Amino acid sequence: REAAGEGSSTETPDDIVRALNDLASRHRRNADAVRAVTTAMEAAGARADGSAYGARIRACDRNWESALAVMAECKGVAQPNTHTYSDLLGCLWAAREAARMPAVLDEMAAAQVPHNKRTVALAMRYYETTPKWEEATRFFVGMKANGIPPTSGGYASLIKAYNRGGQSARVMAVFEAMRKDGFQGDAKDTVSLINAWSNNRSARFGRHR
Repeated sequence: REAAGEGSSTETPDDIVRALNDLASRHRRNADAVRAVTTAMEAAGARADGSAYGARIRACDRNWESALAVMAECKGVAQPNTHTYSDLLGCLWAAREAARMPAVLDEMAAAQVPHNKRTVALAMRYYETTPKWEEATRFFVGMKANGIPPTSGGYASLIKAYNRGGQSARVMAVFEAMRKDGFQGDAKDTVSLINAWSNNRSARFGRHR
């Protein structure tokens, strides 16, 4: 009722989105979640925007096919925004469909939709699963240039991408940059650093055999 604006004549779009998000959270992993949020959105009418569709995507939980269908529907009636893409990326990551994430990131770039901390974190999580260290570096540096500060998680993902891309020699430089930004790293980062050092040492040893 709140999302539909039935509870107050002063409901704003932000109030509707908050109500939809609450509805999605309370019905998380519930088969009725999407239906409940959809009904509330239909009642809200024209006031449902990209963020409201994001709440509906979140209600899909790990059902990535339903989430993609909701995104397609959103494009027909509203402009997907940062929150819409953030929820879609989150769904794909949770569903272990990371291979589909680059297309979403490319779409964001083409539509000039700005990133937020969550979309950046999810993009870096994708890159850590690939050997695409050059792409990861460009994205990471680009986000810093656009005013989104780096996080320890982002640095950790970058280190993993470098390791996967066979760039062990570059990991120490990333680790030092991480420390300069005030991040000390945790046990997992230390393991990644040790692995990189070991891989680099093995490579040099192999060249001199």
